[in-house]
Amino acid sequence: MRTKKYIETRLPSLEGKTYVVTGANSGLGFQASKILASKGARVFLACRSEKRANEAIEKIKKEVKNAKLEFIEYDQSDYEKITSFCQNLAKLNIKIDGFVANAGVYFPPKEKKTKLGYPLTFGVNFVGVYILIRNLINEDVFNSHPTRFVFVGSVAKALAYPKTFDKWFYDDRVNRNFQYSYSKAGITLLSTYLMNEDLNNVPEMKFPSNVEVYYTHPGITNTNIVRSNEGGFGKNFVKVAQNFLKIFFQSPERASLTMVKALTTEKSGKNISIRPRGPFEISGLPQPRKMNKINKIAAPRFMDYVENELSKKSI
Repeated sequence: MRTKKYIETRLPSLEGKTYVVTGANSGLGFQASKILASKGARVFLACRSEKRANEAIEKIKKEVKNAKLEFIEYDQSDYEKITSFCQNLAKLNIKIDGFVANAGVYFPPKEKKTKLGYPLTFGVNFVGVYILIRNLINEDVFNSHPTRFVFVGSVAKALAYPKTFDKWFYDDRVNRNFQYSYSKAGITLLSTYLMNEDLNNVPEMKFPSNVEVYYTHPGITNTNIVRSNEGGFGKNFVKVAQNFLKIFFQSPERASLTMVKALTTEKSGKNISIRPRGPFEISGLPQPRKMNKINKIAAPRFMDYVENELSKKSI
């Protein structure tokens, strides 16, 4: 009930606004898309599968009459398709008010890697987003229209601060939970780097002045990110894990409010994160808080490493 009331009373009308949400056919992306549509926005669901996207669209339309929803193909695991996605988005020549970089994987089949040789979790969740941003900038997707770019992090980032960053990119021997943590720590540092012009010395990674960067994390929620068909889990484990999440943590709808709040808040996104207000940031309605200062110290060193690493791959 609190979530429904928050949506009705704390979020403004979004009539005339246009948003792009990656990974929008399920989980947090689906819920954020539904909320945005319920407030009158036009939403592009950027997903790998057109079939799943259309199923999500039909599901939302059953709850939100006259929802303005469209599918656009996006596969964050395929870097060539990321480039094509950005080119296609640019060709649409639409005024995008907000872009939510939500897509990601949590627990893919063990030892599976991207074409560039990175463990799939880090290769999709961090490298994929990095390449996405480069292409959005290169294709001038946002033109001169005021836009918000929203990163989606995780409380899991706290587990991942090794002495050297090469472990993040290449160590597929570690537990996949830690690989996920590495990827989300990378997202935190990347967002810090992009929202602070004084840190950013990479021209190809500078958003134009009309784009404002926001960082969010949803707490811990019951989503279908734990799946047996793509995640390498057994069916019994999936059932137990999903029931555990459902009992102890917040719903995907409430968790997705941090993303929607970032798109609609009047507060500047610079050096704040929008996260759950409850104990340990596990659950609760969204609340802006200052980002940890250590991120500003680590971000330039990390980005120097990233640039050097990806230059070897001709990216």
